[in-house]
Amino acid sequence: MIHMDDLFFTLLRYSLVGIGVSIGGLIYSFVKKSSETPNLRLDLATRLAFFFTLILSSSFFIFSIIGMDSQKNTPPLEPPPIIQDDRSMRRIDSRRESFQAWLSNLQANLEIFDARWQNLWTDSFDGLQAGTVTMSTLYHNTEILQIEMERLRERIHHSNPPEQLTSQQQKRLHRAMEEFDEMIKLRLEACEDFQELVKKDKLSQKKIDKIREKLYRSNECIQRASVDVAEVRMQLGL
Repeated sequence: MIHMDDLFFTLLRYSLVGIGVSIGGLIYSFVKKSSETPNLRLDLATRLAFFFTLILSSSFFIFSIIGMDSQKNTPPLEPPPIIQDDRSMRRIDSRRESFQAWLSNLQANLEIFDARWQNLWTDSFDGLQAGTVTMSTLYHNTEILQIEMERLRERIHHSNPPEQLTSQQQKRLHRAMEEFDEMIKLRLEACEDFQELVKKDKLSQKKIDKIREKLYRSNECIQRASVDVAEVRMQLGL
């Protein structure tokens, strides 16, 4: 876009050039007509030419400085604001609402399971080693946990990511669900290993450490799943 100040100074410069050409033409005509007095002709022509050149050069210099100052003082143009249409905003709101509903349901199921796992496995296992919980009690608790974990796995399998999300966001949530499924699988195996060792009366510290290794790997699955869920939440601005 051309500013009015720039246009003004451009026209002014061209006007000065036109004036200079006109004066030059007058000088030439005067010199031609003054052929009878050559000395006077040359002296006057030289003075007029020098005077004209001085005025023209000074004018160009002054207006060039003014033009540069005007350009410096001209504020930069700001980019036009980006306005999102209503359709785009509704789509974003729909994604956020569907994700929050899906996440609330998942968190509710996991919190219930975590509480049961803490009570029936972690506390009971610690009690077994401390002598406050019997082997038969812990064995019974693992049977209850197996039933509850199978129910949790079924609910997770039916908890598909919302269709309103982008394909990439759905992919990340599917990966998180796979990690949760792997977590349940490892904990089910831990319960089965414990029951098998109790039946065969081969429970030892070495065997217990192997069971704990599976539980450690199940915790890593939860951490990786949480990272994927948190990434989608951040993308949605939640």
